[in-house]
Amino acid sequence: GQLVHVTSPIAGRITRVGTQTSSGRVVEGEELFRISSDALLHATEELLQALSAVEPSKRNANLLDVMSTDDPLWTARRNLLMLGVPPDQIADMARSRTPNDQLSVESCILGILLVNTVRLGQQVGRGESLCQIAEPDPMWLYFNVPITELPWISLGRAVQVEFPGGTTPIQSKISVISPVIDTASQTVRIGVPIPNPDGKLVQGLRGVAAIHVSTLTDG
Repeated sequence: GQLVHVTSPIAGRITRVGTQTSSGRVVEGEELFRISSDALLHATEELLQALSAVEPSKRNANLLDVMSTDDPLWTARRNLLMLGVPPDQIADMARSRTPNDQLSVESCILGILLVNTVRLGQQVGRGESLCQIAEPDPMWLYFNVPITELPWISLGRAVQVEFPGGTTPIQSKISVISPVIDTASQTVRIGVPIPNPDGKLVQGLRGVAAIHVSTLTDG
């Protein structure tokens, strides 16, 4: 499934953290965190200043969509977009006519929050990676095999996976073989995609994998 890396669109300070935890579910549009930024405050003030110069009779919800490139409104909107502010949030700022230094960062997919390093009060830089979200279908099962068994391991090799609770065994194939050997355990990490269309399998669930190995005998 898709893996999304969520970065900070602007430099600033975390002022609000979502209720999610690592291995928790998030839905598309759910707020992950909120950032306070002086640059954002300045940009919204520019937007409001440009709006105040517009004749009252021309102020409407669609004003930001019909402006020309030589309009101060166009410049102000472009500056906000470059700061990572979504168009819908810019429209909210224009309607509220209130200076704003807060930017809400939302999940762009339905998925599982694998990594979440966001902390309240944390100072973040523009482009800093803060979260990783994975789509729930397929899920991935990772396990280690001894390097002595590598001659029987290959990409595409059939694997049967069972999870606790009496569920029907799932048939899959090896899709990832790590090129790095764990020297301490003398093992290699294997990855197998697990179909999860109904989302019942959750992050952290342990399963048992059996790799199908065909052997050749003489005679």
